Order: sequence, then structure tokens, then C-alpha cells
Amino acid sequence: MRKSSPSTVAAVFEYLLGMDGVNSSEDLAEYLKNKLNLPERFCQAFIDNYIDGSEFLLLTREDISQFIEPVGIVKKIIRHIEELKCVE
Repeated sequence: MRKSSPSTVAAVFEYLLGMDGVNSSEDLAEYLKNKLNLPERFCQAFIDNYIDGSEFLLLTREDISQFIEPVGIVKKIIRHIEELKCVE
């Protein structure tokens, strides 16, 4: 049985860290590879930029565009961040 979606920003952080074990840049890269089917080179960019689960949720389109170039990949990541932050 899947946990319900988080309803506050604080709960989103706990959701991402707790449910998916995204505690380090390496964990985030693995999460993105599995969850979004991102190619390795884009996942590696999060490691190279020291972005972990909590920082991931704070990223903007502009932030991501600084280290990932294809617009389609950037949109895919932003859409996922927005889904994680979605309040039901």
C-alpha cells in the first residue's frame, strides 16, 4: 500500500527523504534514474553539483538549466518536482 501524497512543504521533504531514501547526491541520482528513467549523464550532473533530496525540491528551471542542457530533460525534472510539491 502506497503512502498518501504529502500536504505541506515540510511533509514533501520528509516524503522524499523518507520514502525514497534520498539522503545524498548519489541517492538522488539513483532515484532520478529509476523514477524518471533519466540517462546516467544527467543523473551524474546532480552528483557533480552536490544536489541531494532536500536541495532537489528547491531547484528552479533556471537552476537546472545551468547544469543540464536539453530542454526536454529540464521540463521532465521540473514537472516531477512540481508533482512532489503538489498539495492535495
